[in-house]
Parts: sequence; C-alpha cells; structure tokens
Amino acid sequence: MSAVPASVGAPSLPQVNLLPPEVEGKRKRGRTRAAIVIGLLVFVLLLAALWFAAVAWRISAEVALQAEQDKRPALVAELAEYDYVTGVQDEFANAVLARQWAGITDVLWADYLDAVTSALPAGTDLQSLSVTQANAFGSASVGSSPFITSSVGTVSLTGHVNQASKVSDVQDAIEAISGLTNVSITVTSIDTYPETDTVVWVFDGTAQISVEALSGRTVAEGSQLLVEADASEEES
Repeated sequence: MSAVPASVGAPSLPQVNLLPPEVEGKRKRGRTRAAIVIGLLVFVLLLAALWFAAVAWRISAEVALQAEQDKRPALVAELAEYDYVTGVQDEFANAVLARQWAGITDVLWADYLDAVTSALPAGTDLQSLSVTQANAFGSASVGSSPFITSSVGTVSLTGHVNQASKVSDVQDAIEAISGLTNVSITVTSIDTYPETDTVVWVFDGTAQISVEALSGRTVAEGSQLLVEADASEEES
C-alpha cells in the first residue's frame, strides 16, 4: 500500500466517531441548560443591581427633600419680613394716580395763548379760541389710531385770513408749538371782510393738547410725563 502524499491533507490514521448519538444529544442539552442558567443568573443580578440603585436614589431624594423642608421655616420667616412691600406698592400706585388726578389740568395757559397768538402769520384774524381739557374726573384720551397721539384736551379756534395760502401757514405755525399736536385747519367758507370789503377765507381748526403741555409741577420725578415734558422743553 503506497503512502498518501502530504499535500492531500488526509489524516495519518483513520478517524471514526464511535460516540453514540444519544450521548452527544445529552451533552448538547446539558450545555444548553448551563447557558440558560447562566443567563438567568445574569438577569437576576442585573435586576438586583437596578433595584439597589433605585432604592439608593429614593433614599438620596428623600434626604434632599427633608433638607429643603428643614429650610422652609427660615424662608417663611424671612419672607414675612417683606410683607410691607405690597403695601408700599399700593401706596406708590395711589401716589401716582393722585398726581395724575391733580396735574391733569396743570397747563400754563398764559404761555400757550401767547405762543398761539404770536405764531399766527400776518393777515390772520383770530375770532375765537377755546379749550376743552380733561379734568380730574375724566382721564386723558387715547389716540384713536397709531397716527393720533394721546391727549389731555383740545384747543379749538376760528378765524379768517386774507389769502388762501395762509391757511396752511396757520396750521404750520400751530404745529410748531410744543405740546400741541394733531392740528387740523380747514376752510369753512369764503366771506367779505366788512371793514375793508376784501375777500377773506374763514377757517375752523382744532389741536390736541399732548402730555408735553403739562407743567410737570405735580408729577413725580422720574415719571414718564415729566420725562416727556423735560424732553419737550429741551427741544424748544
């Protein structure tokens, strides 16, 4: 019998499996049971670790909660020291309303009347000038549109000019006066001036009195009304 070459890779001796199949199956089942038991033990150990972690977290949370609850009496006592703040806020709001109540009509009208009469262009005859102003029982009005500012009253005037172009000059002159806004001057009729028998254009106009017209003498320092009034005086 000739030898098998080494390149073939055949075993030098014949290999025969003499193990019965039932023995091999029994061994496989044993290995499977061992793997199941090991996996079960690992799962139980994992559950135990999670349970201990949850218990530890709960104990830590309870300790922290108790520590915060122990601080509560001290915080309540400290908070009680500031109970007066609510009363101060109420008194401050009452003071602001009182100043608004007292100062809503505080306008130095002598200065404004002089400014209106002196600002009118030559050839203007002012026939009437009236003021309808907010009072202590009626607050300032709010602008009806974004282009109309809030006001504390209305100035109404009537008169006539000897030239139609001077109507716009009257409006420009009144708009230039600080504290008067939303000026509207319109021609109502054309008439004849009785003394010189010349044609005149009769106009009717209104101007809103803004918060800039308030004197600020009864307004708290630092309030918005006083700031606006100061800014108006600086601009003028």
